[in-house]
Amino acid sequence: MRRHGTGLVYHLSQRQIACSRCGATWQERFVGVGTATGGSVSPLCPRCIPLPLTVDYVIDAEAKSALSAAADGDPTEIRRTVAERYAEFLAARRGVKLATPEKD
Repeated sequence: MRRHGTGLVYHLSQRQIACSRCGATWQERFVGVGTATGGSVSPLCPRCIPLPLTVDYVIDAEAKSALSAAADGDPTEIRRTVAERYAEFLAARRGVKLATPEKD
């Protein structure tokens, strides 16, 4: 049976992915989001996470995975740094101004 849909993808490392929808480069840390079609999984960046998944849900999953890997980690600090990394990525595109055609 092949699975189709979108969900969390867990792994034991950090890896650079290219989003299968928008092409953005993103560093997954322990948890990512992927779309399964035809037996393969295509990664998605935080901008392309579809509902019902949310960025906050993925942040929580990554923070929990990072906390389990760090025996003496502070849960509040880990969640804060994970949330900051996502916020920086999500804000990066907002700062890009697209050229608008001049009106005659």
